[in-house]
Order: sequence, then C-alpha cells, then structure tokens
Amino acid sequence: MIRLESVHKRFGSLEVLNGVSFEIKKGELVALLGGSGSGKSVLLKHIAGLMKPDSGKIYINGAEITSLTKKELEVVRKGFGFLFQGGALFDSLTVFENVAFPLKEKTKLSKEEIEGMVFRYLELVGLKGAEEKYPSQISGGMVKRAALARALITDPKIMLFDEPTTGLDPQMSLSILNLIGSVHKRLELTGIIVTHAIPTVFRITKRVLFLHNGKVAFDGTPKDLMDSQEPIIRQFLGEEED
Repeated sequence: MIRLESVHKRFGSLEVLNGVSFEIKKGELVALLGGSGSGKSVLLKHIAGLMKPDSGKIYINGAEITSLTKKELEVVRKGFGFLFQGGALFDSLTVFENVAFPLKEKTKLSKEEIEGMVFRYLELVGLKGAEEKYPSQISGGMVKRAALARALITDPKIMLFDEPTTGLDPQMSLSILNLIGSVHKRLELTGIIVTHAIPTVFRITKRVLFLHNGKVAFDGTPKDLMDSQEPIIRQFLGEEED
C-alpha cells in the first residue's frame, strides 16, 4: 500500500532523508520513531505528496506519486487522513462544525446526510454530547478526539499521525493512543504514527521503523527494538525514558 525506494531529500547542505526504503502493507499500523531532526515529519510529508524527493520513488496503492501532476496527486491525497500535533481545529467553529467542515467543502452530501455522519463519528471517538462546544471549552484530549473524527469522516484508507499526543498528560496520551488503535482495527486503516510516547505506543503497533541520520536504522517488532543493543537505539531509548 505504501512503498518507498531509496528516497533522498536535502535542504541546502543538510541531507534529511538519505536513501529511505520500506514497505507498509494494507492494514498495518507502524510506529515511526527517531530523535529530533531525524526526518520523521519530512518523511510523512513525502508520503502524503506534500513534498517531492530529490530522488527515489514513492508508491501509494501501486501509483508512483512523485511523477504525478498536481491534479492527479490531489486524487491520491483524497485517500489520506491527517492528525497533526495541535489538532488544528477552527476556534470559531463548534466541534460539530469542525468535524462537518471537510464534508461541506468537498462533497455534495445533503445537510441530513452530513449531520448523520458527524454524529456517528463523534460517537466513534467518544465525543457524543460535545457537538455544540467550542475548542476553547473542551480539554486537550477532546480536541485531539475531535480532530481525529474530522480526519476520519472522509473515509481515508491511509492515516498519518504526527505526534498526536503532544501536550497531553500520560493518562490522556494513553487514552488517545488506545483510541487510535481501536479505530485502526475497526476501520481497517493503514497508518503511520510518529510519536515519542514510548513504550505506550507499542500497545497498538506490531512494527517499528527507527530513523537515524536520514536512514531506516531499524525495522522490526517493538520487542526487538527494546532488546536491541545497538548504541544509537540504546541512546534513543534512554533519552525517551528520561
């Protein structure tokens, strides 16, 4: 479903991605780990077609996206859902209006159809009853849940999560990750989750990619990562535990 072949990206003299190659199969939820500046967010943007590599190929559902036109890329991107660090809700809109926004902008569904879908997805993420509240009136965890509902309502087949638990306390982080795991299973999504919530994220993922110096330095199970004696991995895990 997602395949990268020797992807390179440089910003000036800084090589952020240095020959990244991996494949993610349909239905997999993969944790993408790495230290600050290791290229995780840049990699997500390449997969989503928001950036083009200097060289290498990126395949989404068999389509090589680096050579697509802007219009063709927009079609591919419709199959993606995104959940970024801040949640990025519109402050002036209610939770209901935020979740309904992509349907109003991108579909020709009736008001009744949109309303039914919004209520269904709000219930899915545990926000039933919060429809009329504004982002400033709900907790950080609820904002993340609303953002997840908005990302899911367009029925994406691939979800990209970029630090979805940033700014949340440990208990709320666990709650959001459990929700992501539950939604992943229920909707059979393919997903990549960038996070520093270690080892909590291993509750919902069976595979880990570890980026170091722009390369995939590890690709395996959470247990194998935790048991690894590689110095760069031990150092990373030690920093995450501090």
